Amino acid sequence: MVIKVLNDDPYDLKVKISIDNLKLGLMNGLRRIMIGEIPTYAFVPSDVKIDKNTSYYYNNTRLKSNSFGLLPLINLPKDIKSDDELTASLMVTNINKQVTEYTTDDCQFFVNGTSFKMKYDPPITLIKLRTDEEIRLTATASIGIHYDHARWSAVTVVEYDYEGDKEKPTSVTYGIESREQFKSKDIFLKACDVLIEKVQIFIQNVDDKMTDKQRHFQDVYLGESYSLCNFLKDYLFEHLDFIAVTVPNQSNKEFFIYCRKNKDLKKTIIKQLKKSIEFIEDLKKSFNKTVK
Repeated sequence: MVIKVLNDDPYDLKVKISIDNLKLGLMNGLRRIMIGEIPTYAFVPSDVKIDKNTSYYYNNTRLKSNSFGLLPLINLPKDIKSDDELTASLMVTNINKQVTEYTTDDCQFFVNGTSFKMKYDPPITLIKLRTDEEIRLTATASIGIHYDHARWSAVTVVEYDYEGDKEKPTSVTYGIESREQFKSKDIFLKACDVLIEKVQIFIQNVDDKMTDKQRHFQDVYLGESYSLCNFLKDYLFEHLDFIAVTVPNQSNKEFFIYCRKNKDLKKTIIKQLKKSIEFIEDLKKSFNKTVK
């Protein structure tokens, strides 16, 4: 396995991965997860509390939805965890004699009550106040994924290209452009963790539902689509007599799988998918070691 960094921008990473027995189902699955399934922080309008607003811009719904509901949260503390509380406050009164613009530089940001600096370059305008006008509000961030709403997107774009034959590519080049809440490297590593968890759940499901002598297996998986189903097809195709994976309705997150093998079907599925997890773990370790 060879990983080569093609640029050194931590938030706009380009990296080439050369691996023996490379599977496009894995690489495309990681791309889809990076786009849609990386948990991030964002402000939901319902979680913005306005205690006082005497401004001319007295439309609290728009203030919540536009100024804070779409505010990107960037450069978070490295040690922030999913159960930490991330909050922001804007408490200002215009004591100037002219209309004054208040931006993200006038906000205070906290993790579990401890303040930190969230640097925007340039600062983002939140509201304009006339003389003696006042705004007092607090906002509590929640965690979600892009599939739920665009405000939770971890990236602006993820692209990849491959070299070699589509069935047996020799390398893949990723371009990962972060929205700067996480570095591109961390987004890739998080995507590996998400995919590993998906595969582990699938293995457990097979183990629970199948008998050792069973030669056919079919099931419908809700809450999943191409991120997992193409991965499964790529990693099981060579080891089964037949496998079919379809997404019957692209507007719903679900897929149907049917596979057949005259002998050791359950054992084969579990064995090959455990190997795939080991492969992803090796990819993750090499990526973490190479990309700074």
